[in-house]
Amino acid sequence: MSLNNFEAIGYPDYFTERFQKKGEYFLIYGSEKAARLKYDLKYISRIPKDFKSINLQSEQQWKRVKSKTESTFWQNKILLWSIILTTVGILSWFSLKMIKENSLRK
Repeated sequence: MSLNNFEAIGYPDYFTERFQKKGEYFLIYGSEKAARLKYDLKYISRIPKDFKSINLQSEQQWKRVKSKTESTFWQNKILLWSIILTTVGILSWFSLKMIKENSLRK
């Protein structure tokens, strides 16, 4: 089997949004983790007949600034494990104490 002439076709990307108030809006795109949205249009009853287009300004590249995150109480694994083990130890001690008292009554 040999192919002499072929053409690759992809789906065009469209962005449709309804803006209620006039103002400046930002369209931010390019997330690597985002999935393509899938809509089932037969369940949408009110699709406007007249679409208005918007005027786009030039594309601007935003640099991502990594914010400094402070280490919180819940992110310290050693502290969390020590709290869990202390709680298990206290509960075990009370359980053994209750079992011992119950066995002495019999």
